[in-house]
Amino acid sequence: MGKRGHLSKLSLEHIVFLLLATVSWVVYNLGYFEYFPLSISAVLGAWLFIIFHKTFASNELTLKIIQPSESKQRTLHLILSILFFLFYGLSLLALLQGFYTKTALYYISIALCAGLIAIDILYVNTKTQGNLNLLKSFLLVLNITLTNQILFPYGIGLPDSNYHIFDIVIPIINTGHVPLGYNYSSFPGHHILVAANSLISGVDPRILYYCLGGFVMSLGLLFVFLVGRRFVSLRFGLLAALIYTGCDYLLHWASHPTHMTYTYFLAIAIFAITLYIYHKRDPAFVIFFIILATTMIFTNHFSGAVILIMLTAMLLVELLNYTKDRSHRFQVHGLAMFFFIVLFAHWMYISAIMGTFTGVIKAYYEAFTQEAITSITLTTTFSGLPLGNLLLNEVGSSILIMLSTIGFLHFLKHSSVFKKFVIALVFVFLCLIVVEILMKESYLESHRLFAFLQQFSLVFLAGGAITWILDNSKKWKPLPIILIICLSFFSLASLIHGEETSLFKGDRAYWKLYETPYERYTAVWAKQYVSEDSSIIQSLSFRSPTIDISAEKLPVREVENSQGKEIMVIDFQELPESSFIIFSQFDIDIGFPYRLSLIHISEPTRPLYISYAVFCLK
Repeated sequence: MGKRGHLSKLSLEHIVFLLLATVSWVVYNLGYFEYFPLSISAVLGAWLFIIFHKTFASNELTLKIIQPSESKQRTLHLILSILFFLFYGLSLLALLQGFYTKTALYYISIALCAGLIAIDILYVNTKTQGNLNLLKSFLLVLNITLTNQILFPYGIGLPDSNYHIFDIVIPIINTGHVPLGYNYSSFPGHHILVAANSLISGVDPRILYYCLGGFVMSLGLLFVFLVGRRFVSLRFGLLAALIYTGCDYLLHWASHPTHMTYTYFLAIAIFAITLYIYHKRDPAFVIFFIILATTMIFTNHFSGAVILIMLTAMLLVELLNYTKDRSHRFQVHGLAMFFFIVLFAHWMYISAIMGTFTGVIKAYYEAFTQEAITSITLTTTFSGLPLGNLLLNEVGSSILIMLSTIGFLHFLKHSSVFKKFVIALVFVFLCLIVVEILMKESYLESHRLFAFLQQFSLVFLAGGAITWILDNSKKWKPLPIILIICLSFFSLASLIHGEETSLFKGDRAYWKLYETPYERYTAVWAKQYVSEDSSIIQSLSFRSPTIDISAEKLPVREVENSQGKEIMVIDFQELPESSFIIFSQFDIDIGFPYRLSLIHISEPTRPLYISYAVFCLK
């Protein structure tokens, strides 16, 4: 009886704290050190919630701040706006200091901009002030997502972006129809969007693909704000939108556009529409749901599953309500019916109008597995990093997890329909992420799922935590502002957001995803002057898809260095005679994932400005 009595006295937050502490202990003992900072941050978040919940008087998320006089408030808004645009301009000037990278000054300027927006939110009282504050957050996310396309003049995306551009988008522009035979021939939604805009504007489709991707991803911030404002409060919506600018995985896809970039935007848009339908059964929102669901299903093979995840979370909330009230009427079946009608329409499209059902299943299976396996996926792995680098790269994610844990426990103890839906999504996504980690299913890649989790749940949970702390304590009031600044700086400067622009990459090699003018010059020279009898051998970092040259990759092999470690080196025995090798300083320092330790290259005086060098072996 005594033990059962003690257990019954344990509150929900204490149970969660013990559970998270156990998970952290298991993660540490299994040696998964790259996950340990995240699990510890969740434990810290639960511990802080226990402390705050005992001392805070209010559990509402109204953010009632004692406001200064109207004249002082106007002066304060003006000063904060001047400082914001000062640091915003400084961030753009800082781009001139970098060469295909971003400096610490850039990230510091962006982080200070985020802090100034957070302070300004405290004094927002009117809709006009809220709109001006939202505009600053939108300008901030545009800066983050589009400056990559300034640093890399030919654009930068993930490895399979060239496949989408050259194999599907450009043929659509040239022929007027979607080319067949590709895994994305059945999912051409974003390709058609880019092709149509390219034809209308006359802009190079490659540049448009990257810039339009970053822009539409930035629009997701507006939907986050609309959801937060509608279901909680104006200031909560502004804080959730500001947190969006510090989500490392989301902004990774935004600043390196590919097919998933367009999917994330559509996902947050349909998430907002789904919540609006759930709250208010308006036929206009149902029409929007059908349009967006159709667009999503025709955009990416994973997008249909995302809508299904939303409906599953909604069903969990419905079941919970039904257990409390047997007279509760289920609302999810209507949306599910519309979704499956749209899905059936896509099946008809794939099967060429009433084709065989087995052909449809085969097409979906190939889209889910073959495409994901054959394309290069840049999952950020920290297991091989030194401990110091590992911790630095995970500070941003750890802050977000800590704040989200506080918000999660607050939402659990003080629930509403919106809060229940957000929590249900957390459970569904975490279950899927665990399945991916254990079963290694290629179509359930955890970094993709985590980005959905960030925009569907974590931005609102973290926004709730910040609102709650600011609402209750003068002593702790500076803490959320400092955390927002740190979240922005460490998330954007990490390897997760971008390996080529990270401050914390150390001497770690990474895939070079961009093309330089020197590569084009070298490719043009090789095409004109290298005879057909000679072979052109290029390094793995060489990237010039716009110029067609017949080239082979450098042959490499594993050898053991003086420390007994296996490394990759050039296999000179496999090089044909009279061959031209194309490589650069990037292959030695940062771009090429293999060390060229069997050759000696003198250190140039300007290492990062050296063009691709062409050598002839005889």
